[in-house]
Amino acid sequence: MSEQNNLTRRSDTSLSSSIDSLLSAVESEIQQTTLPHPPQHEETIYECNVCYKRLTNNMVRTPCKHYYCSNCFFRWMRESQTCPNCRKLLVEDSHIETLIAERKEELISLTEDLESQYNIFRFLRRDTDSLDKDNSKLLRKKRELEYLVSTKKMELEDLSREKRAIKRSIRSINNYRNDLERLNGDIEEKEGLN
Repeated sequence: MSEQNNLTRRSDTSLSSSIDSLLSAVESEIQQTTLPHPPQHEETIYECNVCYKRLTNNMVRTPCKHYYCSNCFFRWMRESQTCPNCRKLLVEDSHIETLIAERKEELISLTEDLESQYNIFRFLRRDTDSLDKDNSKLLRKKRELEYLVSTKKMELEDLSREKRAIKRSIRSINNYRNDLERLNGDIEEKEGLN
Protein backbone atom coordinates (compact mmCIF):
# COMPACT_ATOMS: atom_id res chain seq x y z
CA MET A 1 0.00 0.00 0.00
CA SER A 2 2.81 2.40 0.85
CA GLU A 3 4.39 1.65 -2.54
CA GLN A 4 1.17 2.85 -4.21
CA ASN A 5 1.22 5.99 -2.05
CA ASN A 6 4.85 6.57 -3.01
CA LEU A 7 4.00 6.07 -6.69
CA THR A 8 1.05 8.46 -6.36
CA ARG A 9 3.30 11.06 -4.69
CA ARG A 10 5.91 10.57 -7.41
CA SER A 11 3.17 10.85 -10.05
CA ASP A 12 1.95 14.11 -8.44
CA THR A 13 5.52 15.37 -8.29
CA SER A 14 6.09 14.34 -11.89
CA LEU A 15 2.85 16.04 -12.96
CA SER A 16 3.85 19.14 -11.02
CA SER A 17 7.23 19.16 -12.74
CA SER A 18 5.43 18.68 -16.07
CA ILE A 19 3.30 21.71 -15.35
CA ASP A 20 6.39 23.66 -14.32
CA SER A 21 8.14 22.69 -17.55
CA LEU A 22 5.00 23.65 -19.48
CA LEU A 23 4.96 27.02 -17.70
CA SER A 24 8.62 27.46 -18.58
CA ALA A 25 7.81 26.76 -22.23
CA VAL A 26 4.91 29.23 -22.12
CA GLU A 27 7.10 31.74 -20.32
CA SER A 28 9.76 31.50 -23.01
CA GLU A 29 7.13 31.90 -25.74
CA ILE A 30 5.51 34.83 -23.99
CA GLN A 31 8.79 36.45 -23.13
CA GLN A 32 9.21 37.00 -26.83
CA THR A 33 6.28 39.34 -26.46
CA THR A 34 7.35 40.65 -23.06
CA LEU A 35 8.15 44.29 -23.22
CA PRO A 36 10.85 45.69 -20.95
CA HIS A 37 8.88 48.92 -20.64
CA PRO A 38 5.27 49.64 -21.48
CA PRO A 39 4.65 51.37 -24.78
CA GLN A 40 4.82 55.07 -24.25
CA HIS A 41 1.63 56.70 -25.40
CA GLU A 42 0.85 59.89 -23.67
CA GLU A 43 -2.82 59.14 -23.25
CA THR A 44 -2.61 55.38 -22.42
CA ILE A 45 -1.51 54.20 -18.98
CA TYR A 46 -1.19 50.43 -18.75
CA GLU A 47 -2.31 48.58 -15.66
CA CYS A 48 -1.94 44.94 -14.75
CA ASN A 49 -5.32 43.28 -15.31
CA VAL A 50 -4.82 41.20 -12.16
CA CYS A 51 -3.39 43.48 -9.47
CA TYR A 52 -4.31 46.79 -11.19
CA LYS A 53 -0.95 48.34 -10.49
CA ARG A 54 0.59 50.62 -13.05
CA LEU A 55 2.98 48.73 -15.30
CA THR A 56 6.46 50.16 -15.35
CA ASN A 57 8.66 47.27 -16.46
CA ASN A 58 8.70 43.46 -16.72
CA MET A 59 5.25 43.35 -18.17
CA VAL A 60 3.69 40.65 -20.32
CA ARG A 61 1.46 41.20 -23.31
CA THR A 62 -0.62 38.19 -24.28
CA PRO A 63 -1.43 37.34 -27.92
CA CYS A 64 -4.91 38.71 -27.19
CA LYS A 65 -3.24 42.07 -26.37
CA HIS A 66 -3.82 42.23 -22.62
CA TYR A 67 -1.09 43.49 -20.31
CA TYR A 68 0.03 42.03 -16.97
CA CYS A 69 2.96 42.34 -14.64
CA SER A 70 5.08 39.21 -15.04
CA ASN A 71 4.61 38.10 -11.41
CA CYS A 72 0.81 38.15 -11.63
CA PHE A 73 0.76 36.57 -15.06
CA PHE A 74 2.93 33.58 -14.20
CA ARG A 75 1.18 33.07 -10.87
CA TRP A 76 -2.09 32.97 -12.83
CA MET A 77 -0.61 30.55 -15.38
CA ARG A 78 0.11 28.06 -12.61
CA GLU A 79 -3.62 27.95 -11.93
CA SER A 80 -5.08 28.28 -15.43
CA GLN A 81 -3.83 28.27 -19.01
CA THR A 82 -6.17 31.03 -20.12
CA CYS A 83 -5.88 34.78 -20.31
CA PRO A 84 -7.04 36.23 -16.96
CA ASN A 85 -9.03 38.92 -18.76
CA CYS A 86 -10.76 37.33 -21.78
CA ARG A 87 -10.19 33.62 -20.90
CA LYS A 88 -8.67 32.92 -24.30
CA LEU A 89 -6.70 29.68 -24.20
CA LEU A 90 -2.99 30.52 -24.15
CA VAL A 91 -1.73 26.93 -24.07
CA GLU A 92 -3.24 24.21 -26.21
CA ASP A 93 -4.67 21.15 -24.46
CA SER A 94 -2.94 18.84 -26.94
CA HIS A 95 0.41 20.21 -25.78
CA ILE A 96 -0.56 19.53 -22.16
CA GLU A 97 -1.83 16.04 -23.04
CA THR A 98 1.40 15.29 -24.88
CA LEU A 99 3.43 16.39 -21.87
CA ILE A 100 1.26 14.33 -19.51
CA ALA A 101 1.58 11.25 -21.77
CA GLU A 102 5.37 11.72 -21.89
CA ARG A 103 5.51 12.07 -18.11
CA LYS A 104 3.39 8.93 -17.67
CA GLU A 105 5.77 6.99 -19.93
CA GLU A 106 8.72 8.34 -17.95
CA LEU A 107 6.97 7.41 -14.71
CA ILE A 108 6.30 3.85 -15.94
CA SER A 109 9.91 3.54 -17.06
CA LEU A 110 11.18 4.92 -13.75
CA THR A 111 8.89 2.57 -11.84
CA GLU A 112 10.21 -0.41 -13.80
CA ASP A 113 13.77 0.75 -13.21
CA LEU A 114 13.04 1.22 -9.53
CA GLU A 115 11.53 -2.26 -9.25
CA SER A 116 14.53 -3.73 -11.05
CA GLN A 117 16.94 -1.84 -8.80
CA TYR A 118 14.96 -2.94 -5.74
CA ASN A 119 15.16 -6.58 -6.82
CA ILE A 120 18.89 -6.22 -7.37
CA PHE A 121 19.15 -4.59 -3.94
CA ARG A 122 17.23 -7.48 -2.32
CA PHE A 123 19.46 -10.01 -4.09
CA LEU A 124 22.61 -8.16 -3.02
CA ARG A 125 21.25 -7.76 0.51
CA ARG A 126 20.60 -11.50 0.75
CA ASP A 127 24.11 -12.21 -0.58
CA THR A 128 25.56 -9.65 1.81
CA ASP A 129 23.79 -11.29 4.75
CA SER A 130 25.08 -14.68 3.65
CA LEU A 131 28.59 -13.29 3.24
CA ASP A 132 28.38 -11.64 6.66
CA LYS A 133 27.48 -14.98 8.23
CA ASP A 134 30.32 -16.71 6.35
CA ASN A 135 32.67 -13.93 7.39
CA SER A 136 31.64 -14.31 11.04
CA LYS A 137 32.29 -18.06 10.85
CA LEU A 138 35.66 -17.46 9.22
CA LEU A 139 36.61 -14.87 11.83
CA ARG A 140 35.65 -17.30 14.59
CA LYS A 141 37.70 -20.03 12.90
CA LYS A 142 40.61 -17.58 12.48
CA ARG A 143 40.54 -16.76 16.20
CA GLU A 144 40.48 -20.47 17.03
CA LEU A 145 43.42 -21.09 14.70
CA GLU A 146 45.34 -18.12 16.10
CA TYR A 147 44.78 -19.54 19.60
CA LEU A 148 45.98 -22.97 18.45
CA VAL A 149 49.02 -21.43 16.78
CA SER A 150 49.89 -19.47 19.91
CA THR A 151 49.53 -22.57 22.12
CA LYS A 152 51.62 -24.62 19.68
CA LYS A 153 54.25 -21.87 19.68
CA MET A 154 54.36 -22.00 23.48
CA GLU A 155 54.62 -25.80 23.36
CA LEU A 156 57.42 -25.50 20.78
CA GLU A 157 59.24 -22.98 22.96
CA ASP A 158 58.85 -25.34 25.94
CA LEU A 159 60.20 -28.24 23.83
CA SER A 160 63.10 -26.08 22.65
CA ARG A 161 63.95 -25.24 26.27
CA GLU A 162 63.71 -28.92 27.20
CA LYS A 163 65.90 -29.85 24.22
CA ARG A 164 68.53 -27.32 25.28
CA ALA A 165 68.35 -28.63 28.86
CA ILE A 166 68.71 -32.24 27.63
CA LYS A 167 71.70 -31.24 25.46
CA ARG A 168 73.28 -29.58 28.47
CA SER A 169 72.58 -32.71 30.53
CA ILE A 170 74.08 -34.94 27.81
CA ARG A 171 77.18 -32.71 27.68
CA SER A 172 77.45 -32.89 31.46
CA ILE A 173 77.01 -36.67 31.38
CA ASN A 174 79.62 -36.93 28.64
CA ASN A 175 81.96 -34.72 30.67
CA TYR A 176 81.31 -36.90 33.75
CA ARG A 177 81.90 -40.04 31.66
CA ASN A 178 85.17 -38.61 30.32
CA ASP A 179 86.17 -37.64 33.86
CA LEU A 180 85.20 -41.12 35.08
CA GLU A 181 87.19 -42.81 32.33
CA ARG A 182 90.16 -40.62 33.14
CA LEU A 183 89.83 -41.49 36.79
CA ASN A 184 89.48 -45.19 35.99
CA GLY A 185 92.54 -44.93 33.80
CA ASP A 186 94.44 -43.17 36.62
CA ILE A 187 93.27 -45.77 39.12
CA GLU A 188 94.33 -48.66 36.88
CA GLU A 189 97.66 -46.98 36.35
CA LYS A 190 98.17 -46.61 40.05
CA GLU A 191 97.12 -50.20 40.65
CA GLY A 192 99.42 -51.39 37.91
CA LEU A 193 102.24 -49.52 39.59
CA ASN A 194 101.56 -51.11 42.86
